[in-house]
Amino acid sequence: MLNVHLNGDESMAFGAAFIAANSSSSYKVRKVFLTQHPEFEVKVRISPLNYTAESESQSESEEGINYNREVVLYKQSDYLGQKKTVNLNYDKGMKVECFKVTPQDEGEAIEELLVTYDLDEVEKYATNEIALKANSTTPKVSLSFELSRSQFIKLKQVQVKIDETVVEEIKPPAKEKVVPPEAEKVVPPEPEKPKFEIDPEWDGRQMEVPLEPEENQSDETPTDESANATDSEPAAEE
Repeated sequence: MLNVHLNGDESMAFGAAFIAANSSSSYKVRKVFLTQHPEFEVKVRISPLNYTAESESQSESEEGINYNREVVLYKQSDYLGQKKTVNLNYDKGMKVECFKVTPQDEGEAIEELLVTYDLDEVEKYATNEIALKANSTTPKVSLSFELSRSQFIKLKQVQVKIDETVVEEIKPPAKEKVVPPEAEKVVPPEPEKPKFEIDPEWDGRQMEVPLEPEENQSDETPTDESANATDSEPAAEE
């Protein structure tokens, strides 16, 4: 056996200081695990905010929404400091009632009202422009609860979510046609036109151009007379 002596006043203060330090982000201390179960059960009852006999008869809407619900949120097997969330479809203002349920050995359990929350803003979101569209879903409400270490039930957060389906046609971007640069066109130079000089004294009449005589060609064959003459010359010398 361990020989441990605890002072009644000091031990409670020491343990409370560790629990408070673990619950704060300003101090970094050794983790102390404390498990404590609640002494009672916690039941949550959800009903329309403007509850009447007519609303009781219409407990479900055409969309299948159950307006009157009861759920046991915390049991005695749970522990203090635990957080839980209730999700449901709702399109009206709601009233949330939290009851303390104390089980009895004989007979029914005793219920005691702890706290009531009136959430009238749910109907505001359920009737806005987006929620009334045909392609929008029914509002989804999330209720986040926490059972503190002092056994107080608290509604920490309320969220209303509406999903809208939007169909959008996405066209692939058109491919840009790459036009190759045009080849440089080589333009041939224009032929030079002959230049004619006009005599300023010309009167416009047609001029006769005299033909130049043809030069004697050296390769002409000699005639018969010239041949005879050449033959006769050596004979005369004899």
